[in-house]
Amino acid sequence: MANKKFFATKDNTITNVFNTNSTTIRATGSNTGLADSVSVFKLYDRLDAEQTELARTLIQFNSNEIVSERAAGRLASSGSVDFFLNLYNAPHPFTVPTQFDLLVQPISRSWDEGNGVDIDNFTDTGISNWVSASSAAAWTSEGGDYKSEYDVTASFVSGTENLSVNISDIVEKWVDGTLDNYGLGIRLSGTFETDTENYYVKKFFARSTEYFFKKPTIEARWDSSTKDERGSFYASSSLLTAAENLNTVYLYNRFRGDLRNIPSIEEGAIYVKIFDASSGGTELSSNVTVNYPVTGGYVSTGTYSASFDLATTASTVYDRWFDSTLTTCFFTGTIKVNQISVANNNALPKYVLDVTNLKDNYSRQEKDARIRLYARNKDWSPTIYTVASTDIENTAIENIYYKVKLLASGEDVVSYGTGSSQNTLMSYDASGNYFDFDMSLLEEGNGYGFKFIIKQGSNYYEYPQVFKFRVLE
Repeated sequence: MANKKFFATKDNTITNVFNTNSTTIRATGSNTGLADSVSVFKLYDRLDAEQTELARTLIQFNSNEIVSERAAGRLASSGSVDFFLNLYNAPHPFTVPTQFDLLVQPISRSWDEGNGVDIDNFTDTGISNWVSASSAAAWTSEGGDYKSEYDVTASFVSGTENLSVNISDIVEKWVDGTLDNYGLGIRLSGTFETDTENYYVKKFFARSTEYFFKKPTIEARWDSSTKDERGSFYASSSLLTAAENLNTVYLYNRFRGDLRNIPSIEEGAIYVKIFDASSGGTELSSNVTVNYPVTGGYVSTGTYSASFDLATTASTVYDRWFDSTLTTCFFTGTIKVNQISVANNNALPKYVLDVTNLKDNYSRQEKDARIRLYARNKDWSPTIYTVASTDIENTAIENIYYKVKLLASGEDVVSYGTGSSQNTLMSYDASGNYFDFDMSLLEEGNGYGFKFIIKQGSNYYEYPQVFKFRVLE
């Protein structure tokens, strides 16, 4: 999986807005901890008093959940994953601010959520509020205590946008313990709070909202794709660069369904020799490897890889994986070798796709559901002998991404991760493309659909079919 969401555990709006029709009494004791939205605003001279009224949002997440997911191997290591704070615009009938920036800052003090719900007149009192962080302590500075050295800025144009900002530095410091996790404050940036302009109410859905996909989250995104070229191995060719001639193949050490390290290797080097026969035969050396055999290495628990090129006309070769003594062979694999050919036209390949193991229903408890994609060239024309004697070959597509749609509304609940995070790029091995998906990302009781988009060169081509399924409890 390459997406993980962590939901807010508490949130609140704190404000120093004037009480109704008063220019002297402020609602600094108000609390909206159980409201279904949170707010940010700046009002100036609203009651002809030439004074400023502000609202700020407080929100907190349980970073221990992030620690646990990483320890369980379900989250990439530090430096290999991006964490995004996601807040979703809550529409309302009043004026929204335009052309403004919000600051996201770590809060430096523990605070209480409170039980207030009045987000219009701020008549519910409680703690936290503009003055007090908790029943035990006031803010050092009214309006909240923040660590400005970690500022992250989000810019808005129309005022109806969602907020999505990279807060990886903050999250990783929570995780490694160098920054206490008291949550985040969201407020207008710099002069937007101090100038004489009005920035009316910007609302986001709070954790109490009834809309599952609008709840505030920290979303982890990373590239978890594995490109095992055992099923798409090409012999060296002068038509390719040295780097393009390299093929990467993998070894997976499974016992009773679980991946585990080879005891004599653990996270060390592993060595690969190539032969032209499954037993015995002639050894084939890699062109670019100075010290043959090929030196491979540890990828993750129970998974090892090796990269090499191979100048051969053989249609099949055999890879044998050894320890450092080259006497213990852990595994002998089979590699079908393709030859590079030059086409007489510039047509892009077209594919027929199918999800071969898609179930009608999934449980939210399935955090690593493996989805297998079958692909073949659309213009595949088998002979009678091919049909009679072999299965249709599954083609591994180099760059194909998935997304997830909510069928009832048509909205994307997991978008194509084609950006810098590459978080929905699919893996492939000898059996074709696949990805692991965490069904707990989806709300139970709804119908969903997987869709796929293929990158060819600098262009993207979306496959039209939707592969539908439901998520149950």
